[in-house]
Amino acid sequence: MCAEARDHSFFAACLNPVFLGLAKAELAGSDVKVAPVCGFPLGAVSSEQKAVEARLSVEAGADEVDMVIHIGAALANEWDAVEADVRGVRRAIPDTVLKVPTLTCFLSDEQKREATAAVVRAGAEFVKSGAGFGMGGAGAGSRCYPSRLTMWRISPGGTSSRSRMTSG
Repeated sequence: MCAEARDHSFFAACLNPVFLGLAKAELAGSDVKVAPVCGFPLGAVSSEQKAVEARLSVEAGADEVDMVIHIGAALANEWDAVEADVRGVRRAIPDTVLKVPTLTCFLSDEQKREATAAVVRAGAEFVKSGAGFGMGGAGAGSRCYPSRLTMWRISPGGTSSRSRMTSG
């Protein structure tokens, strides 16, 4: 994966945190960032575990961090829990870019809107549709995301705009 990321000038290589050291070594000298994905694949660990995973990843050299929302809480429409989950990781890594895959392939259009709102309120820099797990990301038929974008940048004022695309 690192060779592919380097050869195709990917913005970042998203991977399990256990491979962070290897990826940093393989990508040394390139512009490719290393972004571990905490809570992969379904975000079904405690917020405290995700926060520690994120903090340890940053201490080990992560350039950015992805954290998967707790899909069970999202499917149960527990938006305060989703927001608290993201906020816990945000507090653990306040100076590191935080991207949040919302696993839209499992969510209804209304749940996609609510998940996005929870991520925005919690202070993440990016909302992503997926983490490379599941049946797909945001598609043209999704009312929550225009066109085929899969990642949105959140401005300090809480608005969003296209920033870059992922295959996620």
